[in-house]
Amino acid sequence: TSSLPKYVLGYGIDRKKLNQLILKKAPDIDPSLVNDAADTVIERLLDNVDNYQHLIVLGELNGDGFIVISFGQEAFGDNCEDLKQKNIRPPEHLDAWQDIMRGPTVFEFCSF
Repeated sequence: TSSLPKYVLGYGIDRKKLNQLILKKAPDIDPSLVNDAADTVIERLLDNVDNYQHLIVLGELNGDGFIVISFGQEAFGDNCEDLKQKNIRPPEHLDAWQDIMRGPTVFEFCSF
């Protein structure tokens, strides 16, 4: 039987950063609409990820939950330090999204 990995190396979508960016770019937005706007941005971002090459999983960092875009199949493992040492190039098309990402870093794997 195969067991689930303990860790994943990738980018985490940081909802707090995203909400702050939305408020900064659209200061007149109704605060009750910020979460809907964030959901739309996240959907568009995830639509551009090749989920076969870069699995999208749920992860945790310092007790906070994240949608994590993995850096490929080799970005999963049971040893946090080994993953931190791996020299895996993040997907280039995500460079434009750096303002709303946490990482690259190793997250505790939660689920697929």
